[in-house]
Amino acid sequence: MKSDRTFNFDYEWKKRCQCGAEIKNAYSDDWATIKSPDYPTPYCNNMNCTWLIQAPPQHRIVINITDFLTEIDQDFLVIFEGNSTNSSHLAFLSGMEQSENLIASKSNQMTIVFISDLSLSLRGFSLDFKAG
Repeated sequence: MKSDRTFNFDYEWKKRCQCGAEIKNAYSDDWATIKSPDYPTPYCNNMNCTWLIQAPPQHRIVINITDFLTEIDQDFLVIFEGNSTNSSHLAFLSGMEQSENLIASKSNQMTIVFISDLSLSLRGFSLDFKAG
């Protein structure tokens, strides 16, 4: 008897504790995502990840934090206006955050930094962004 059933699967080898691409482009027609390393499994200790989000000229960047859980007062997500950590920060997050508000830049660039210490690691974060 002939069967018309098949079984397919894909896999991907991935190193743990990798921050991923440092430069992200934001487009107005679609949301993109940044996640903490290894999300939703716990991120690694001693992480220091920086992402620069760039939108087209005359646009700003809008962020929606969809999930957030880090060690309170020890592991942080900081969102800065512009292309530097020397700029003013738009958000400073730690612990369990739930936000119904979008975070918006004033310019077409935004810098995001995620820092973890050497102890407890939790689920981390997932955020969506686009040009607005």
